[in-house]
Formats: sequence, structure tokens, C-alpha cells
Amino acid sequence: MYNNISTPNNPLHFFEIFLSKDNFQKFTNDFFTNYDNPTFHADIKNGFIEYVDNVYQEGEPIAPKVIYFKNYLLKIVEPQISNSINLIKNKTEEIVINGSNPNNYINILRKKYQVLRKEIIKNNSYKDFILPEFEKIESVIKLSDFEKLPYQKVQKGNGNYFKPKINESKLKKIYKIARRHEIIDITIVSEVQFLNVFNCSNPVSVLDKFIFSSDNRKGLFFLNCMAIYFDNLKPSSIAQSQLFSSKKRNPLSQNSIDGINRHFRKNKINYLEISKSFAMLEK
Repeated sequence: MYNNISTPNNPLHFFEIFLSKDNFQKFTNDFFTNYDNPTFHADIKNGFIEYVDNVYQEGEPIAPKVIYFKNYLLKIVEPQISNSINLIKNKTEEIVINGSNPNNYINILRKKYQVLRKEIIKNNSYKDFILPEFEKIESVIKLSDFEKLPYQKVQKGNGNYFKPKINESKLKKIYKIARRHEIIDITIVSEVQFLNVFNCSNPVSVLDKFIFSSDNRKGLFFLNCMAIYFDNLKPSSIAQSQLFSSKKRNPLSQNSIDGINRHFRKNKINYLEISKSFAMLEK
């Protein structure tokens, strides 16, 4: 359970795992259970355990130790709250520095936060101890600090550059495939940005970028799968548009695209899960 560490892209991951009803119940049961120590006594009603340690240092008095569950719980939760807050602050700052609006990122976190908060209130008998700590996260998932930043908007375009042969509804389904297979970082590339890239008339006028969160090979394989839905999603147009970048923010060049495609042909590369997802679009 404690290996589920939060990350910048999912700074609430630890709590999604730890606070789930089944996992938290197991955590509680483990605290109040110790079959290996014959002196162990659990007082569930009053929320503490008492035991005599098996090992003592020389000169240390032998006395029962008493540990309250609420104190033990807070020792787990408090540092994770601090970690989540720092991750959110750092990631938000990174998004702003890179010239994007963090609204999409913050909105995703707000939804996750609300789900978790409701779960605590509904199913957690220790909510009175957990909620005051958990609600500290609210201070960093408010949008008020970013109201003066430009909001992501749908840019008008007739699609003449890549020439999509599909409607917007199908493009949105392809966006979901990109999310599912982690081709993009959804905190950086929102659905609106995705649509703006592929519906553009002139790449120069497009403020948004398609930034891979995967490596370039997996990302380009995804674009190659997309190509059947466009008349002009070709290596040359991808490179010339300057709308597609590696996760290090380097625009895809013609040479790198051609080199990857040669590698695909020579080694018969196929990311089967991505291929299956695109096949499902036709069903």
C-alpha cells in the first residue's frame, strides 16, 4: 500500500489507494492485530494498542508501550499531505513557466479531491482526524490564482492543414485513446488543445502543441494510426507544422520522423494495445 507514491501528474495517488474502503480497513485491522507478541493487547473501543517490546536496549526500563491509532494514522497521513501539496505547487509552476494555463490540471485534481473527500465522509470512521489534514489540499487546487491567465479556447479552423476525414466526436474518442495509452500528458494537452491542433487551418496561428508524454517511437506509432483518418497527416506535414514535440519539448524533425518510420518497417514494430484501440473505433 505504501508503495503507491503520489507523482506530479497524479499527486493524490497515495490517497486514492490508501483511503479506499477495503485498503483502509486492512490498514486498521493490521494495526489492531499482532499475533506474534503474547503481551499485545488491543483496545479497539478506545482506539489504542498496548504491548511490551520483545527487545530492549541495555538500561532501558521495561514498560508497556501505548500507541493510539489516531496518532499512528496522522504520522502516515501528514507527510503525504505535505508531499501532495508540494507536488501540486511544483507541477502548476512548471505548466505556467512552459506557457500553458494550469486550469485543466487543477480541474482534474479538484474532481479527484471531491471524490476522495466524499469517500472519507461516507465510509471512514476516522474522518474527524483525516478530514482536517486532507482539506489542507484545497488551498492549492483553487483556480482563483490563475484567473488572469489566458483560458484554453477552441480556436476556429477549417481543418485545411491536416484535412481530417472524421467529425469532432470521433476526434474526441481518439483523444481518449491518447490518454489511455499515455501518449500525452493530460495535464499539459487538454481535449481542447488536441482538437485545436488537428482542426487547424494554419499551424502558425495555433497556440497549442501536441506534446508526447511517451517516447517518440510510441508517440509516432500513435500518429501513424491516426493518419488513416486524415488526408494530410503525413511525416512532412507533421514536421513542417512544428506542432508535435517530444516530452522534452523538442519539435519532431523530418529526420527523426523518417528514422523512426524506417525502424518500424525494418523491425515490424506494432504496439498491439494501441492498434486494438484504433480497431475498436470501427466497431
